[in-house]
Amino acid sequence: MRFRTDATFISIRAKLANSMDMNHMPRAGSAGFDIYIGEAGKDCRHAGTAQPTPGEVDLERVVFNDPNLPSDMRDWRINFPLYGGTTCVEIGLPPNAKIEPPTPHKIKPILFYGSSITQGGCASRPGNNYCSMLCRAVDAEQINLGFSGCGKGEPAVAKAIASLDLSVFIMDYDHNAPSVEHYRETHEPFYKTVREKHPDMPIIMASKPDYSIIEAKERKAIIRRTYLNAKRRGENVYFIDGETLFGTEDRESCTSDLCHPNDLGFLRMAEGIGRAVTDILGL
Repeated sequence: MRFRTDATFISIRAKLANSMDMNHMPRAGSAGFDIYIGEAGKDCRHAGTAQPTPGEVDLERVVFNDPNLPSDMRDWRINFPLYGGTTCVEIGLPPNAKIEPPTPHKIKPILFYGSSITQGGCASRPGNNYCSMLCRAVDAEQINLGFSGCGKGEPAVAKAIASLDLSVFIMDYDHNAPSVEHYRETHEPFYKTVREKHPDMPIIMASKPDYSIIEAKERKAIIRRTYLNAKRRGENVYFIDGETLFGTEDRESCTSDLCHPNDLGFLRMAEGIGRAVTDILGL
């Protein structure tokens, strides 16, 4: 949620679907909210987090309070829980605060399709998901179709993505394909469904960053086959080797469970994939 206000006080009241703890992810990320102040890009900074207690579903928190902040109009963004979900959200501002629509994004939406990693597991708070970091940096709306345990290259999802007007599509459901055979049967058809409606749109294909797991090489080969076939047809397509995303220094510090990135892992993913996005769009 984005808006402009001159408020120096922001609170959140929400009914959470749940705030139960996950064994590999902070509750502030799975069930909390965080807020950012300033226009997207270098001026945008984290300004507070609403952290639920165990089992708390009626959340009410002051997230930001700075009476010394000059009363100028500023952009704010509120990131919602990555896993818990909400049924009702209310934003509290001072009675005399002005509120306006947010500053328009500089570029069209970026859509991410993938797994629990795309969804945000296991960021310490919602704004530290790599998709959020990347979209803040380039000032684009984020469409996050990361489905924990789901997102298996379904044709209906490809058709839905194909119906949208996007600046970039990032295709990464490597983790969720239940087998190499399933991945082989769905990956290129999924890509072609989107490409048919968007002959010129940049499409980035990425393999998983935890490349050491079983079948990783076979899965990467499937992605590369789709990519190379598209390149031979002269299409606007790019491949990112997930093996490179965590870098070579302190790789073991980039995940919470040898699979899901922590904040360091997400930062490196945002930087790696973000470099590709900025190069592709000429930003």
